[in-house]
Amino acid sequence: MPHLRNIPDPAGCSFSRDDKGHRTHVVSWLSEYSDRAIDTPHIVGREQSPQNRSSHASDVKALCVSSNCAFSSLSGRRGIVFKITATFNTDVEPFANPLDEPPVVRWGYTADTKIVEHDVNNVAILNKAGDKFETPVEVEDVIESFTYTFNLPYNPRNLAKTFRNKINDSDWLDFFARTCRCRGIEISERQTAMIPTGEADDKKIYYWTVTGEFAIRDDEWKVRILEQGYRELKGGVLVDIFMPDEDGNPTEERASFPILLDNAGAAQLVGPKVPVYTDWDVIEQADFDSLGIETLEGF
Repeated sequence: MPHLRNIPDPAGCSFSRDDKGHRTHVVSWLSEYSDRAIDTPHIVGREQSPQNRSSHASDVKALCVSSNCAFSSLSGRRGIVFKITATFNTDVEPFANPLDEPPVVRWGYTADTKIVEHDVNNVAILNKAGDKFETPVEVEDVIESFTYTFNLPYNPRNLAKTFRNKINDSDWLDFFARTCRCRGIEISERQTAMIPTGEADDKKIYYWTVTGEFAIRDDEWKVRILEQGYRELKGGVLVDIFMPDEDGNPTEERASFPILLDNAGAAQLVGPKVPVYTDWDVIEQADFDSLGIETLEGF
């Protein structure tokens, strides 16, 4: 998402203290984006708003209890501005047991590449002769990603090994099959917490903070490869490709560079040449339901 900047909104900020001394901070700011086609306050809110129960920047005992994102105004020729408001309050009990803490989901974007055949105006990308390029036109892309962080009472090393660099084998949460990729699972060092028991001694527990990183594509995670080579199929037999002369007649000169193949595996030697691509499943799949992530709603 083409985020430009955050702008403080002093008029939307306030501070108060109730008769019990509990402090409330209301913080507001404007978040500007370069493309007004992104009219999605809920996605902007997930990206820019503070996490539930995160601390206020200057009052660490004040925890975030609510946040809201709404359209504010248009900006320039194509820009759009959203207003984000978050409320922090000290009248919130922190979690005594880290294993009771809810998961934390952070949304963002990650770099990727894609093959394109048309420009942004839907004009075919062709060479000066009006033909397609033999080498596919590959450009940088940015795709949606998110991290999911939670605490466990054990070190899930086997979980990390099972799901690293895997894609979902079936529909999972809001994502279609084979569109969500687990880039990796990071596990913290062993941590210690003392849990109040009401007795003379508190209970000591160990836990690990686990963060899974996921990348989402609109299409399936596949590798697209150009069909080309030094040999072709003729009558179901794989044979060397021999180059034609300038009149299109066969010669005894073997191909010295990869030749474009058609959908049947035959060499495209004369006439218009059309690049043919084949999509390959090269990333292993896994049952993402086994991760135990039940929903992303509300994050």
